Parts: sequence; C-alpha cells; structure tokens
Amino acid sequence: MEHYCRQRGFTIRLGRPKKPKRVIKGVLTESEVSRLIQSSKNIREKAMICLMAYSGMRNREICSLRVGDVDLGSNRVTVRAGKNNKDRIINISSECTLVLIDYL
Repeated sequence: MEHYCRQRGFTIRLGRPKKPKRVIKGVLTESEVSRLIQSSKNIREKAMICLMAYSGMRNREICSLRVGDVDLGSNRVTVRAGKNNKDRIINISSECTLVLIDYL
C-alpha cells in the first residue's frame, strides 16, 4: 500500500494497528461456584470444578493430574509441568479433599 501511494505522489505513513487490550474475565462468586458444583452431572465434574475454583488449577493441569500427585493426608496436590513447565505444590481445602476422596 505504501509503495502504491508513493508512486501516485501521496506520502502517508501507515502505523501499525493497535493491539486490543486484554480484558480480565470476571471472578465467580461463592454462590455461583456452589451452583456449578450442585449442577454437576457426576463426581468427576464435581472434582474438576472444586479443583479449578478452590485451588486455582488450570484446565490443562487438571487433565494431566495423576493419582500419585494427590496427597489427601496433607491436603496437597503436586502440579507437574504447569505454567512454564515448572512443578508446584498446591494446598487444597478440606471440602475439595472430601470431593476427591469420593471421586478416587
């Protein structure tokens, strides 16, 4: 476009288009999380919702979770190769632990 304009005698400067600002998605309220858990179809969905809502785990981290990564005695979950391929240990609530016990 710039070359075409120069040939025709127009001198304009085309700038780069601005990137749209990222919008931070809203956070669910406690009642919304409770409704999600109550409306879950099976115990697996309930466990996944609890882990996402109460521990902050990401979808990919939950999908790659193994039984050996869950320590129900100390209410901890080890996330392997999470964001930036780093391992981390997450504390989970006692309510989430009870749901995981039912699931496992």
